[in-house]
Amino acid sequence: MIYKILSRLKKMVQPKRFDLKQFLIEKNVLIVGERCDISGMSIMLCDEIDYNNKIFIGDDCCIRASIILYKSSSKITIGNNVYIGPGTILECVESITMANNILISANCNIIDTNSHSLIAAERIDDTKDWQKGLRYKNWDVVKSSPVIIEDNCWLGLRSIVLKGVVLKEGTIVAAGAVVSKSYDSFSLLAGNPAQVIRKVS
Repeated sequence: MIYKILSRLKKMVQPKRFDLKQFLIEKNVLIVGERCDISGMSIMLCDEIDYNNKIFIGDDCCIRASIILYKSSSKITIGNNVYIGPGTILECVESITMANNILISANCNIIDTNSHSLIAAERIDDTKDWQKGLRYKNWDVVKSSPVIIEDNCWLGLRSIVLKGVVLKEGTIVAAGAVVSKSYDSFSLLAGNPAQVIRKVS
């Protein structure tokens, strides 16, 4: 009897858990297509929500990534039939755009920004800005450039794609590679910095 009473009391006093993904869907900040699994996806917003559409996910996707939007104008677009593995992080100041039929393994990083200025005097307050909240960070002194991943690309385990890169159609990025510039379609990229190992069909 006492156990039943305690169980009921526990349920009554437990705060209702806030579902950020559902909230963003209701506010049209997160648009999700048909037959998608986003149960393993997490989202971090570092600026105020302005309710413009920021994250678009197409049909038949399975997204296990962490998505970080640094500015209210940041946009991530994911096409159809895209898999993004657990531990992968998408860090976005401007935009990250993915086409269709893409495989991204676990623990990859795709980032469209340097995160910090290359000039020491401009990054001196970065730690304080992070403590206050990233909406206070001066992104004007940080270089950023959109990342684009075209159709039929595959990123291997722990690979990194940096700002301004266009992974052209059919590109394969080997495990652990760091891609800092764009190459032709149907290239196999490996190494740090990544280089073309051979062409793939």
